[in-house]
Amino acid sequence: MHIGDYRYVHLRFCSHASYVSMNEEVARKNSRLAVKLFLAAIGMIGFSIALIPLYNVLTEKTGINGKVDAPANEALLKFAIDEQREVRVDFITSLGQSTSLEVRAETTKLQVHPGQFYEVNYDVKNTGGSELTARAVPSIAPGIATANLKIVACFCFTPVRFEAGEAKQLKLRFVIDPKLPQEHKDIAVALTFLNINKNLKINI
Repeated sequence: MHIGDYRYVHLRFCSHASYVSMNEEVARKNSRLAVKLFLAAIGMIGFSIALIPLYNVLTEKTGINGKVDAPANEALLKFAIDEQREVRVDFITSLGQSTSLEVRAETTKLQVHPGQFYEVNYDVKNTGGSELTARAVPSIAPGIATANLKIVACFCFTPVRFEAGEAKQLKLRFVIDPKLPQEHKDIAVALTFLNINKNLKINI
C-alpha cells in the first residue's frame, strides 16, 4: 500500500470518527433539550393550575370576567351626569336549553350619558304548555367595563316563575360610572335565560 493510500485511509477514519463524535454530541444536546422542554412543560402546567385560584380571586374582585352577581346599591351611587359624553349600550338576549320562553327587549341599543340612570323593559312570555321557573344570568362585555356599568335593579338576580302561556314585563335599571375609561364607547349587556325547574326540584 502506498503512503498516499495510508493517508486516505487515515483521513477517512478520522472523518468517520469525527462524524460519529459529532452525531453523539448532537444526540446528547437533543436529549438535554428534550429533558429541558419536558421539565418546562411540566412547570407550565403546574403554574397554570396554581393560577386558577388566583384568577378566580382576581376576577371576583375586579369583575373583569363580565359576571354580575348582585345589584349595586343605588343610594350609594352619587354620580354627576356627563352630558358631553355618550356610550352605546347593546342589549342581547339568549335562551338556554329547554327554556320555552319568548324574550324581547324593548330596545336593542341605547345611547346613554354616564352618570344618568336608565331603565329597559323586557317582554318575556312562557310559550310552553307547563309552568316554568327561569333565571336570567347577566354578563357585561368587555369584561373590564363590569366595574363601571352598575345594575341597580334587575329581575335577573332572582328566579321568575311563569305559568303556562303567561307573559310578564320585567325591568332592568342601570347606570354607567363616569369613571369608565374614555376608550370604551360600546358596552353590551347580555342576559341568558335558563330553565331552572329541574334544579329547583333537586333542591327540594
